[in-house]
Amino acid sequence: MQRYHLITHSELLAECILFRVGKENDPKGKEGLSHFLEHMMFRRDDKNGTMKRMREYGAIYFNGSTSNWRTRYWIYTHPSEKKAWVEFKRMIEKPVFDDYEKEKGTIIEEIRRTKNNPNAYAIQKAMELLLGKRHGVRAAGTEDAVRKISKTDIEKHYSKYYTKGNCVLVTGGRVTPPEVPEPAEGRKIPLKRVRIKPKTGRIILEKRYNQERVVLLWLSPLKGQEADPLSLFSRILSMKNKLLNEIRSKRGWAYAVSARVGINPNYSVLQVNGGIKKGKGEKAASIARKIVENTRITETDVKKAKKIVYYHWLDTLENTMHLTKRYGQEMLLYNRTPEERIESLMLLTKQDVAEVMDSFTEPLELVVK
Repeated sequence: MQRYHLITHSELLAECILFRVGKENDPKGKEGLSHFLEHMMFRRDDKNGTMKRMREYGAIYFNGSTSNWRTRYWIYTHPSEKKAWVEFKRMIEKPVFDDYEKEKGTIIEEIRRTKNNPNAYAIQKAMELLLGKRHGVRAAGTEDAVRKISKTDIEKHYSKYYTKGNCVLVTGGRVTPPEVPEPAEGRKIPLKRVRIKPKTGRIILEKRYNQERVVLLWLSPLKGQEADPLSLFSRILSMKNKLLNEIRSKRGWAYAVSARVGINPNYSVLQVNGGIKKGKGEKAASIARKIVENTRITETDVKKAKKIVYYHWLDTLENTMHLTKRYGQEMLLYNRTPEERIESLMLLTKQDVAEVMDSFTEPLELVVK
């Protein structure tokens, strides 16, 4: 098990354990299994679930999350709250999966909540169209797939992926925690290679919302450290603020239009999305696409973007919990520390960032009316 302790000034302790398993490891037809397992780790039993225990034992923050490539759990509290540390250790080492049928209802409601949220629905639909149903569906999976998951599926998934060889444990604070999880022995499982034939072009969907939703996605083969220039490109795009100015300030069509980048071990996606006034979605998508594709990078842009990235890093150093999560994420997926990531970003040139657009496929433009 890769194990790290980050010495910080905080009297509180943070602990984050990450496993190299996520949506991309789910068996075909049972998409959502990794996420289902994460939910079950918190139940223990119906009367005295782990979540309830941790609140009673003084945990300030305690939660978990599942993404495409990793599942993580974290706790943040004072080292004197020994019961909380013991319970967290027991949760990881000796989970109980008996009450899985009740948890299915909770997860299905989570999936339905996405369908009823205009922004979440539009983004998920766009990702499914771009990457295909297998890779584009959210970590929670689909209702049909979740209903097929059995206790045996959950137990096998836990035994295969929740091992010492397949995880990273990061703690942070002045001292080390009184208790830390010790998963079972096991090997490191390599990240899956993903081959995608992206769908491009404009797609119009009809759905009864009070506004139109616009999502534009550009797929790039850049990944891991290769994608650092894309991170700066996205920062520059937001910094210039043309998307918001052109669509909100000049035309009054939207409250917010934003750009963000998602970097995975196999690929990266640049996303632009917003809620648009009815009847203006297609025009707004055209404007947004032109802004992104006509963006010209200057030396000044790169210097300013680096400065903002560095300020965010300074803020991370002051937050012990966030620092442990960031450290674990980088080490688990990219085998580098956050410090090494920042150093890489600081070395980028104008040319590095300007070449980002050459890596993109044609975009997918989704307008939900």
